[in-house]
Amino acid sequence: MNSLIKAVVIMFCVAVASPAFSHGGGLNKQGGHNCSEKSKSKGLCSGYHKHR
Repeated sequence: MNSLIKAVVIMFCVAVASPAFSHGGGLNKQGGHNCSEKSKSKGLCSGYHKHR
């Protein structure tokens, strides 16, 4: 039973962490970029933003 609980907790953590909703796009010298139209349409971002 104890190993079953551990397995469920691990699967839950993986499932929650997996959909990080990252998006493609290189970074400029300031560590940011403009979102592509595809990323905007998916709701991943809305314009220029920084990652650092």
